[in-house]
Amino acid sequence: MTNYYYILSSLPNLSLEERPAEDILDEAMALLKRQCDPGDLEQINWFYYRNECFNLIEYWQHLYGHIPSRPLRKPYLHQEAEFKAIDADLEILPPFLRGWYPEHKEQLAFWSPNEIENKIQSQFFAAAEDLEPSFIKDYFQFEHLVRGLMASFHQAEYGFINQELILSSEPIASALKRRPIRFSEEDRLAYPYLEKLIQALKGKDPIHISKAVHEVLWQFADELASGHYYDRIALLNYVAKLFLLYRREQLFQNQEVPHLDRLVMEALQNIESND
Repeated sequence: MTNYYYILSSLPNLSLEERPAEDILDEAMALLKRQCDPGDLEQINWFYYRNECFNLIEYWQHLYGHIPSRPLRKPYLHQEAEFKAIDADLEILPPFLRGWYPEHKEQLAFWSPNEIENKIQSQFFAAAEDLEPSFIKDYFQFEHLVRGLMASFHQAEYGFINQELILSSEPIASALKRRPIRFSEEDRLAYPYLEKLIQALKGKDPIHISKAVHEVLWQFADELASGHYYDRIALLNYVAKLFLLYRREQLFQNQEVPHLDRLVMEALQNIESND
């Protein structure tokens, strides 16, 4: 296993409480990609595949008239303009979508926004599940578990039924239906992040919810990398945190730029044009 002492020791310390400039994140990411072994770069690419899935979901939702366009989730492998060439070049897609897309591209136009999201998310998590035991597999299995908890909460709270998304375990789902919500001591020990997420979800503030999710993923990445110093696992832990910081910075930027106003105005224009 490659020793990444010189690379990791030269990079800035990362904290969710700070807002490093995007060019600092870009520089760190570029250095890691230049210096890491090809096999480790394949592991890093899974974080890019995660963002590619989000960007493809929103591209197809916009393409088929469901939602206005939104900024791409950074960092990404492909620009939105490149997605238009997918039919001619399947290599643009993450590997796990290259066989799936030709079989389903005709159906995409008839799926609802939720169906598009659920189908793509399912492909990603199924592909991650098929990986050999690794940091990447454990990290994204955990993210899937967190998404399942959030889906279970929304289903219990608002009656949302989402059959495509794997929900939390039955005891957790049952606990979420109680009022007030109560977890057993066994649940608390098995899922120490439960309280933080539930309190954030109850508050209904998207910023607080995102922060809680990012804190939980950050903590879990540290746990996976416990006892690892300057090796592949330490490298992937650093990359996981870089991607979380990219996402937080983009969320901050979206608050500062009136994306919501633009989306509302575009939606109103579409209504007027088709009324």
